Amino acid sequence: QLASALRDRGVRQGDRVACLQYNSASFVELLFAAAKLGAIFVPINFRFAAPEVAYLLADSGADVFVWSDSLSQLAWEALRGEGVRVRLRVTVGGEPAADEVDYETLVGSGESRALGMRVPGSDVAMLMYTSGTTGRPKGVMLTHENLLWHAINNLNLGRGIRGTDRTVTVAPMFHIGGLSVPTLPLLYVGGTVTILPSFDAAETLATMANERATVQFLLPVMWTALIAVPDFASYGLTALELA
Repeated sequence: QLASALRDRGVRQGDRVACLQYNSASFVELLFAAAKLGAIFVPINFRFAAPEVAYLLADSGADVFVWSDSLSQLAWEALRGEGVRVRLRVTVGGEPAADEVDYETLVGSGESRALGMRVPGSDVAMLMYTSGTTGRPKGVMLTHENLLWHAINNLNLGRGIRGTDRTVTVAPMFHIGGLSVPTLPLLYVGGTVTILPSFDAAETLATMANERATVQFLLPVMWTALIAVPDFASYGLTALELA
């Protein structure tokens, strides 16, 4: 439905769809919608300053820019950057400005049927930007087959990933770890993914317990923060089998 709506707005194969969002269902919807169109998804680090976001928009040649309403000020400052040529602006949540499109309205305008597009596996599906510690970030070209085989490789991790598995995605999905280690492999096998917008140790621990997470990806510093939560031992993590 979203892919259809984007196509109706002129988004074509090879167009860049940039996303400045906290972890959310709409982040994943946008990734898959772009893939169905043969467009290229560009996730952006929401911790960047406006000039850094502007650089990514210009460098990637973003045609579409989707952002969380709470990041609107950052988005609009970035849109004024040199070389930015975004033609479709979409906001998720809140009231859109005159030249913005509301995300849910956009989704609702599309037809919920297959597009019939043929997208080669060797085509670029995503530009995942590096951290740029020795210079400006570089856009790594990940193809559809890159994402597919990365998911399949993760299915053999430890005791394996199964369709009955459950995880909590809380590592940022603008990073390859948060997106391609827990999220896409579990969706690939029909598992359950609970998405938290950002990391809070107590909230993450409670969600893992309540959702009975069986598989969990966190960075070492995040695991350390979980263990430091008061009454850590009282949280029921008995379902957890693979970390």
